Amino acid sequence: MTVANLPALLQNAALLLAMVVVYDVATRRQQLDTLAGQLGAGTLMGLIGAAIIHTSFPFESGIVFDTRSVLMAVCGLFLGLVPTLVAIAVTVVFRLAEGGAAFTGILVIFSSAAIGLAWRHWRKGPLGEITFTELYRCGLAVHLAMLGMMFTLPGDAPWRVLSGVGLPVMLIYPLATAALGVIFANRLQREGLKQSLENERRLLQLLFASMPDLVWLKDPQGRYQACNPRLGSLFGAAPETIVGKTDHDFVDKATADSFRQHDRQVVESRRPITVEEWVTFASDGHRELLETTKTPLFDTEGRVTGVLGMGHDISARKHTEQQLRQLAQAVEQSTESIVITDMAGNIEYVNDAFVASSGYGRDEVRGRNPRFLQSGRTPAEYYAGLWATLASGRSWHGEFHNRRKNGEEYIESAIISPIRQPDGTITHYLAVKQDVTHQKAAQARIEHLAHYDELTALPNRALLTERLQTLMTLSQRHRQQGALIIVNLDHFKTVNEARGITFGDAILQLAGERLNSLAGEGDTVARLSADEFAVLLPDLSPHRPEDTGQHAEATAEHIRTAFQQPLEIDGEAVSLSVSMGITLFPETSEESAGDVISRADTALHRAKAAGGNQGAFFETAMGVQAKARYALEKDLRAGLKAGQLAVYLQSQVDRDGRVVAAEALLRWQHPERGMVPPSLFIPIAEQSDLIVELGAWVLEQACQLIAAQQEAGRSLRIAVNLSPRQFRKGGFVPWLKQLLASSGADPGHLTLEVTEGLMIDNMDTVVGRMHDIAALGVRFSVDDFGTGYSSLAYLKRLPIREVKIDKSFVQDLPDDRDDAVLVDTILAIARHLNLAVVAEGVETPAQADFLNARGNVIHQGFLFARPRPAGEWLDNWIAGGDKP
Repeated sequence: MTVANLPALLQNAALLLAMVVVYDVATRRQQLDTLAGQLGAGTLMGLIGAAIIHTSFPFESGIVFDTRSVLMAVCGLFLGLVPTLVAIAVTVVFRLAEGGAAFTGILVIFSSAAIGLAWRHWRKGPLGEITFTELYRCGLAVHLAMLGMMFTLPGDAPWRVLSGVGLPVMLIYPLATAALGVIFANRLQREGLKQSLENERRLLQLLFASMPDLVWLKDPQGRYQACNPRLGSLFGAAPETIVGKTDHDFVDKATADSFRQHDRQVVESRRPITVEEWVTFASDGHRELLETTKTPLFDTEGRVTGVLGMGHDISARKHTEQQLRQLAQAVEQSTESIVITDMAGNIEYVNDAFVASSGYGRDEVRGRNPRFLQSGRTPAEYYAGLWATLASGRSWHGEFHNRRKNGEEYIESAIISPIRQPDGTITHYLAVKQDVTHQKAAQARIEHLAHYDELTALPNRALLTERLQTLMTLSQRHRQQGALIIVNLDHFKTVNEARGITFGDAILQLAGERLNSLAGEGDTVARLSADEFAVLLPDLSPHRPEDTGQHAEATAEHIRTAFQQPLEIDGEAVSLSVSMGITLFPETSEESAGDVISRADTALHRAKAAGGNQGAFFETAMGVQAKARYALEKDLRAGLKAGQLAVYLQSQVDRDGRVVAAEALLRWQHPERGMVPPSLFIPIAEQSDLIVELGAWVLEQACQLIAAQQEAGRSLRIAVNLSPRQFRKGGFVPWLKQLLASSGADPGHLTLEVTEGLMIDNMDTVVGRMHDIAALGVRFSVDDFGTGYSSLAYLKRLPIREVKIDKSFVQDLPDDRDDAVLVDTILAIARHLNLAVVAEGVETPAQADFLNARGNVIHQGFLFARPRPAGEWLDNWIAGGDKP
């Protein structure tokens, strides 16, 4: 019976396959990604199911066999949920209409479809790649389940079914499932390939249309077959209107003939060519220099079927090349030495001026580090500062003491800058250097003659007057007092007339040396005229105000006593006493340096009139004011120990109002006096060692604030005023280094503000200490810039990063023309020295606008923020971000 059933089952399976093939052809244009397509596909599959049920093999009364299970499994596997549900509905309705054992038949429909859907869900990879073997396994699973459904039949019918058709079903239906699945898989592959080709076509069209170069395709006769919009802009026509036409339809005959000649050359030579040609775009009339590459296209038999052209605009490149040629010419012909090194400092290029200046040939220096030029006279901190500046991406300005190949030393003024690529990456360094040996020597000679006495090498009257005026400005600002002593050699004229000018000159030289040996740190000894000298005591702050006069008098007595020892000249002892005039300054805010010298000179005449060999004060009384200052100093010392002092912070903001730093300001809340103005107690502290204690306390507080914000992940830069007395104190640099280490504060967030008075004397010591501090990472700012001793010769030796314009220059801006000129000058100096600028006392929008119009100036003043207690300022800063 099994063999007899086999043809009927094969016939039904064949019918199914034939009908599915018809379905495949009929639905090739149907899209399953739309609901209508899914409903249509499900309906067709349902009708096929009805057809095969109608032609089913009748096993017994009410029991029929057909390939509905194959159909439902493949439908679930390949078509998805919605088409499968529709197919199930149509097939179930038809099966019910047929009658018989409908329950089992409907169960087979549902289970087969469910297995197909499950297989679809759990299968890995696209269905178009499913294999015949996997489809066969799916068919086995479906029909094993189908045979299992037979046990829902009543009585012994299941056993009769299994024994009658079980083997033919398992032989035919899994194979039919695999065969039917292959049809659907092939369809998916075709659709996937079609979609892929369509996507590639669209991508190529998009790429073709969006290319910035001109792209076109011509046939061998020169007719356009395709082009992109960029070519359309050349001809002033839409791309679709260009196709089928030739160049003669769009450009003049000469240009078209040139294009056609190049096309023929490509076709005949069967090789690409590249030409440069100027073209004028019809779209807007602009001209471009095109680098055009034309390439032949071949068919499978090697025949030329067309010419592919691409035109790239090289106008900018040609212009750049021309500029580079001009630049190279300028560099080679430059009178300044130009050196280019790699990131390690190894020389890659030098110009002719370098060869002429150094005496070394190009081959001798290429690949070497410029350190072979060093003479040993350039301070080591210069090189450390140079590399620190370059490492931060900034240009460095300075001077080198170098040695030529012949051993001769020379001085070079150099600007070394990073060379950046378009993406900002630094790849090389450029050094532009000028031999300034002769200029430096001449400048030094002129400056020395202008400011120093040629006989004694001491400062002359002009330099003394300049320093005195600077000290007076600082003293008035900080309520300090200094003293001037004019020293005259008694009876020098008699000795000079008796022994001659040469002998007299020797006396003056020895007198100057003796006075200089008696001078303290920061004092100035000068020769005013003939036998008259001056001793300028700039800082008497270690002493109480009431003792200032006594200190000056003690210094004068020390000088008088020293000159009681004879001067030895060529084995001869010469005894000369001295008379001295002493005065304190400033007396009033209106007086000048000439007034001070005049008072001291008057006192000198009084001393000489009294018989000489003595000193006389122009004025010694200090009165009630001195007592009051003494009492305030005493309270200040007690207040420091009692915790009455506090650090306030005042914002420093950029031109957009964003906080970039803050200045630490000292405030004193006296229990009885109330808030004591800094202008009252700071000058008193600066006249004594108390300023050192106050300065150390403020620095400690500032470092703790920096470290605390640093630990919280915030960057806070704080500027702190540094007293010259604190800076000059022995051991200050190691103390500061220890403070930074113990507090954990980033040195780069600390700025030390120094006044120009620091630079009046002992420059070598000042330079050394400042470079030692700068090497730690600490920044220096010159406070009250422009009000004191602003020597550019000194400034450029110092590691200054910033200058602060004094508020006296800002307060009358922009109306005061003199102040405006001064501020413009300061800003120009800062730009040339690569210095940041902070303006103090900015209180009106007009002042801020004036400054902003002239550069990137940092503002500090009541317009943006008043000083506030450090804790309150920090809370506001943290809450408001960059708001002042």
